[in-house]
Amino acid sequence: MGRVKRSQEALQWLREIREHIAQDNPEAARRTAMGIVDRVEVLTTFP
Repeated sequence: MGRVKRSQEALQWLREIREHIAQDNPEAARRTAMGIVDRVEVLTTFP
C-alpha cells in the first residue's frame, strides 16, 4: 500500500474549507474535513 503526499497548499485548502463551514456548523465542518481525508486515503488502495 502506498502513501498519499499532501502538499502544504492542499492542507491549507482543507483548513480553509473546514473554517468556512465551521462558521455555521462546527460538527458539519469536522465531518466534511474527515470525509475528504478518508476519500484521499482511498487513493492508496485504488490510485
